[in-house]
Amino acid sequence: MSNYAALIDVLSVAGSRLSDGTANASGVVYFFQPGTNTPVNAYSDAAATTIITQPVVLTSGGLVNTSTFPNGIFVTQPVRLLVQDVSGNSVVDTTYIPATAGDTGLSNAGWTDSTVDGAFTKLYTSTGGQDGKYLESLGATQRTIKAKFQEISVSVKDFGAVGDGVATDTTAIQNAANEVGALGGGILYFPPGTYKTDQAITFTSINGLTVLGAGFGSTNVSCTHATANGMTFSSCNGLRIIGINFKHASSTTGAAISVTNTAIGIIDQVTNDIDKFQTGLAVLAGASGSQMVVSNCGFFGNGGSGIGINITARSTTVRGGAAGSKTGYAIQLGGACTGTIIDGVNFASSVAPTAIRFDSALTGTGIIISNCTGLGSVTTPLSIATATLPVYRQWGNGIDAVAFSAAIGNTLTPTLYQGNEIILSATSGGAGTQTVAAPAILPGTSALDVNLYWDFVFINASGGAVTWATNAIYVLNGATAVPATAAHTIQVRFRWDRATSKFRECSRGDTVT
Repeated sequence: MSNYAALIDVLSVAGSRLSDGTANASGVVYFFQPGTNTPVNAYSDAAATTIITQPVVLTSGGLVNTSTFPNGIFVTQPVRLLVQDVSGNSVVDTTYIPATAGDTGLSNAGWTDSTVDGAFTKLYTSTGGQDGKYLESLGATQRTIKAKFQEISVSVKDFGAVGDGVATDTTAIQNAANEVGALGGGILYFPPGTYKTDQAITFTSINGLTVLGAGFGSTNVSCTHATANGMTFSSCNGLRIIGINFKHASSTTGAAISVTNTAIGIIDQVTNDIDKFQTGLAVLAGASGSQMVVSNCGFFGNGGSGIGINITARSTTVRGGAAGSKTGYAIQLGGACTGTIIDGVNFASSVAPTAIRFDSALTGTGIIISNCTGLGSVTTPLSIATATLPVYRQWGNGIDAVAFSAAIGNTLTPTLYQGNEIILSATSGGAGTQTVAAPAILPGTSALDVNLYWDFVFINASGGAVTWATNAIYVLNGATAVPATAAHTIQVRFRWDRATSKFRECSRGDTVT
């Protein structure tokens, strides 16, 4: 048992006195649990082995009787000290907290324990390690709590960010980002709030970086600069950006997010305001390639040249979510974006008059567009600026057929990139000639330009026999290329022959319209 200081040494020196200053002659002393009338033990020895009988009666001078208690009176815990006079009136009613090297008393609303030793025991139980350190389990290595928290995340609020949408948080956020870089990667956390920035937040050469918000509608980055990006990432391999919405006070020619020279990353549940950023997301080429997955996001461009998502890096997948630009392009593909997959994206006609554009600088191949919604309702589902048809495949997008029609005596110029079914109609004018020109953009002649088929449907609704004058690029079977019979529909399947740059007939059907 630890030693404890004498409880009422002061009574041995000055004595207990009444309110008029006279001695509390023959007064009595009780010891209770603090705040109660429950008695607790008091002892006549520092070893706390001999329990005294209560109440303790004071001498005529209001002092502890030294003949009965030569060493004083001791307790092992905080007590309610109640001193009364001979008439039972309270003279002192207070909580006494012993203070010794063994057990210092504690009275603090933050602790349920009444001793420092008890409080530190609880702290030890909580952290698991000695000296306030964190110990995951027996056999693990003790570490400081600071080191443990740093590996969990660095909050922008750790560096002074306010997140009230009024204070400018650029410096605080950048300093927090720099700290994550200095730690060799990790999580930069944005708690719920709106963080106002007046410059781009830049991340350079931080591998294993995660920029984590609290989720859509909860964490917002509100930009004010007229040309800067919201965030710029360069050479940040293993990047993740999750759960943030980008806003702007007016508009910017920058991007909400620009990612360059970064390999392997995930962007998930990230959005930006419509009509604010010229580019929502730019995934740009770099020496390290890309391999980015953009999932369940909403990126939107602003203005005539606005782009929702601009991809020039290889192996980028955009899955789910939405993309748009009211007068620009929802998604633009350019450069060496080989292996791009666009799957299940929503293209709303109100924010995507041109859904997907193949830029004139596109050199990438193996592009897949599948299961998207809204492509059939936008003004231009696909726009191709390249000299030859890019190597891509599309299906399940509601654009599997495209129609061209005119009265007899006109020329129809089909396009190949808005569906595999090309419908050509002679609508009126009786008998005559309808010309079918070569497509404006033809497939290429590389080893990848294979297995390309189109179904041409010739509909004679002119009211007379139609002579279909087809360009020499269409190689048909038989002397009469397409029967001229009135009120007939002729279906011809063509295969692209890359060796000769011709469309060669594979099969044909003839039905009455």
